[in-house]
Amino acid sequence: MSTQDVTTRTRRVDSERGALLLLLAMVGLMIAALFAMGA
Repeated sequence: MSTQDVTTRTRRVDSERGALLLLLAMVGLMIAALFAMGA
């Protein structure tokens, strides 16, 4: 039971990290697009 809890916890952290990376990538793309429009 304890091992299952640990695996589920790590999986949840991985998913949160992936969502955060996706958000950062989207923000970076938006900033790049703004710079491209300005230039």
